[in-house]
Amino acid sequence: MLINTLAQETTPLVLILDDYHVIRNERIHSALIQLMARMPATFHLALTSRSEPPLELTRLRARVIN
Repeated sequence: MLINTLAQETTPLVLILDDYHVIRNERIHSALIQLMARMPATFHLALTSRSEPPLELTRLRARVIN
């Protein structure tokens, strides 16, 4: 539902998640991976973390480059 709602939004939206390194719950990581894989063009996500988060970032970076 969240992704569908975001897809209907025409105004740019930025979600900033600070200190992501403290999140240990796999369900949260999985949900964020799903969100990042389907983010609409008007939605931007910024993560700050002291370590590499378990979010398949390499695959997502490759998708953005192509």
